[in-house]
Amino acid sequence: MRKLYEINADIEDLMNSVIDPDTGEVTDPEALDSLLLERDQKIENVALYAKDVNAELAAINNEIMTLQQRADKLKKTEDGIKAYLTKALEGQKFSTPKCLISFRKSEAAEPDDEFIDWASDISNCALHFLRIKETKSVTADKEAIKKYLKSGGKLEHCRLVEKQNISIK
Repeated sequence: MRKLYEINADIEDLMNSVIDPDTGEVTDPEALDSLLLERDQKIENVALYAKDVNAELAAINNEIMTLQQRADKLKKTEDGIKAYLTKALEGQKFSTPKCLISFRKSEAAEPDDEFIDWASDISNCALHFLRIKETKSVTADKEAIKKYLKSGGKLEHCRLVEKQNISIK
């Protein structure tokens, strides 16, 4: 850990020894009491150690955000490239010594914007096609809708669509 503050070496060594390297938990907080240092100096140094830990945590969280932004950008790039190839190849296989592009068909339920309101109306008896998330938001249960539509059922504001899933190797 890069240090921001000059911490008493005895306290730093002790803190490093009582922190579990796997979990990060302080395993023996009473060990600090056994150090023969002035109380104020001991407390100040432990507080500075905590500030160092906090600074490292902030740096790690910042790096995570930076990496997530880069990953999101790359995902959008990948999606755009796959969309181009899907359109260009129109579901046909493509192969060279350096790459193999193939497609797999799948079906998915596609509810429209009005489906949730329609299914929420108790008179339509379609509440079992909805999911209520912990955030209290309501979404369509696409798996249940897909099963129902594939079995021959009909639902307003929903349709079964065939998709082409691209695989690039």
